[in-house]
Amino acid sequence: MPIHKNRIVLFCLVSGLFWFSLYTYVPFLTVHAQTMGASYSMLGLIAGSYGFVQMLLRIPLGIQSDLLNRRKPFMLAGIVISILCALGMWWFETPVGLLVFRASTGAAAATWVVFTVVFSSYFRPDDAPKAMGILNASLNVGQMAAMFLSGLIAQQAGIRPVFLLGTAGGLAALALGFFLTENKEFHKEPLNLKELFLVAREPNLMLVCILGAFSQLITFATAFSFIPILAKQLGANSFDLGLLTTMYSLPAVFGSLLVGPVLVKRFGERLTLITGFLLAAGVCGFTPFVRTMPVLFGVQIIGGFCSGVLFTLLMGLCIRNVENRKRATAMGFFQAIYGIGMFAGPSLVGALGDSVGVSWGYALVGLFGLAAAVLSGFYRSINARPRPGVRG
Repeated sequence: MPIHKNRIVLFCLVSGLFWFSLYTYVPFLTVHAQTMGASYSMLGLIAGSYGFVQMLLRIPLGIQSDLLNRRKPFMLAGIVISILCALGMWWFETPVGLLVFRASTGAAAATWVVFTVVFSSYFRPDDAPKAMGILNASLNVGQMAAMFLSGLIAQQAGIRPVFLLGTAGGLAALALGFFLTENKEFHKEPLNLKELFLVAREPNLMLVCILGAFSQLITFATAFSFIPILAKQLGANSFDLGLLTTMYSLPAVFGSLLVGPVLVKRFGERLTLITGFLLAAGVCGFTPFVRTMPVLFGVQIIGGFCSGVLFTLLMGLCIRNVENRKRATAMGFFQAIYGIGMFAGPSLVGALGDSVGVSWGYALVGLFGLAAAVLSGFYRSINARPRPGVRG
């Protein structure tokens, strides 16, 4: 059972506000850049730069927080960066400005590796999927609230104020973040290079990391990049764009909460992964044929649920069999590698959009989903090991 439920609630609230600050402008970012004259390739770079920076920073952040055995400063720094980036995108209205500050938000999101390790320390080792489900639910609630409110604001006042909304969310997260606590581990030893490679060799870890990359490739190539462009072509207004991404995040909340206690319990980890990727691939393959907004909303609902299930399960599995003092590093590997998917997905679809058409990009993403389903068949469940040094 978790210890000190009040700090779990506080942690979820700060996490939700942190992601609120990072996602108020996501429904409009590519559409906003397109109105400034950005090409499909530039749109892909703007969307993918967020994942590229995470790919570079998450492993060093995981290692450094392990070495210092202090994680709260990293979390607060991530929140501060999210505030500055929202202000930057509000101030600099050019495609290059959006690219620079969207890339910088990747540095903020990279600190999420520290958030996840601190939160998982509040739970028993066997409850890792459950912990990630709760934390991802707070993440999705924050994203969902951000995108819904930003849709209302953009419809009435335009897109620029949604960047200020993100700033306000970040300031609220920062104020509450000073009250966060973390478990202090005794007899902390720094990881050396040999131990770093041993972490990468943990059973299933690399497979889980690759599957995480496929999961994020699908999400960022579709829902958070080019589906808003498709919606605009179908006649969507600013409120519709905010609602569209909300309809992706809301089912993801339910997927995050159901994956541990319901889906994995009934179907097992491997079958849950295979089914989730097959459904996600089907959604990608169907998207180019969508011709009305109600159908596009349905596509988002199914895709969002799959995303919540897959991502939450993979997050729990990546640290399930890693001892506590190496968990930040293991999570850093996972989040760095899935950052490749966050960058590659939008970039590939953008490049194909300029050359042969966005529909071919969706088809390619669907093939990646099928490949992930095949790879999921190689996953083997391993009983979790106890985590030394965690109290409660």
